[in-house]
Amino acid sequence: ITGHCPAGQIITFNVKANAQNNDPFVVDWKITGSALPDKTVMVGDVVKFEWVGMHNVAFHPSGTCDITDDTAILGETSPVEYTFTADDVGKKTFACDITGHCPAGQIITFDVKAQDVPMETNTPTVEPTTSPTDLVVEQSKEPTDPVVNPTEPPKEPTDPVVNPT
Repeated sequence: ITGHCPAGQIITFNVKANAQNNDPFVVDWKITGSALPDKTVMVGDVVKFEWVGMHNVAFHPSGTCDITDDTAILGETSPVEYTFTADDVGKKTFACDITGHCPAGQIITFDVKAQDVPMETNTPTVEPTTSPTDLVVEQSKEPTDPVVNPTEPPKEPTDPVVNPT
């Protein structure tokens, strides 16, 4: 509508590529001889582990091949998908827990970043065009219609009468 943009009615969005686009990052889950390279992902991104043969996918909070009480198997049948959440921000490491596989390179760490889409707005400050008015309501003894518009002369008699002060 004419005049709205120049008056500041504009909203700017920063849209990140691949943020929650539902296209998973596919990991060819196999023994490589050394750890797979770290990857950076965003909250909402999906990783999909695909393999042939005998493997599994486990979350390793230690960030190493060490199996601890916090280690959790995500799946033992290909494919396994995982969606990164806000709780995952930081480093998230996955490994294969089949004996010897992790030390042989079947481990990957993701650096999970929060969605930082700032809502930049150029909204102008709106000042009231008139100051508020205190209203006094008086009760008349005779029942009639209330005054609808206090700028018009009141009908006689009125109940209740609304008088601006």
